[in-house]
Amino acid sequence: MLKIASALLLSLFAVACTTGEDTSSASRAIISTPCAADADCPSGFECEIEVEHGTTTSFCQADDDSGTCPAGYELEVEHGQSFCKLHGGGGGSDDASDGGVGSGTACATDADCLVTEECEIEVEHGATTGTCQLHGV
Repeated sequence: MLKIASALLLSLFAVACTTGEDTSSASRAIISTPCAADADCPSGFECEIEVEHGTTTSFCQADDDSGTCPAGYELEVEHGQSFCKLHGGGGGSDDASDGGVGSGTACATDADCLVTEECEIEVEHGATTGTCQLHGV
């Protein structure tokens, strides 16, 4: 009887730890621009300041998870995080012919790309496309 009660209690703790509202900010779009206050960010974004391992970083993060970016920016999803990047930020060219930004192969996940590449998902004018790009480019 004690084993059954222990198993039931353990199950209840497991459920309590894994349910509830998602409070992470990963779905809120980020603009990788350093800031010191909310006034440094576009309308609809707030300044987030983080200290990790003794290093302070700051960036502008959307107030909500609507997935919209301010004018002049386009939404890109990298490793599950949404970023607002300057429109056409790759030197004004969206193709892979400008000096090795990746194969430019269409993709849906990183598994569709070469080992040295990642699948970069972009949402532009309501159309979603994925292309293989070199890591960190």
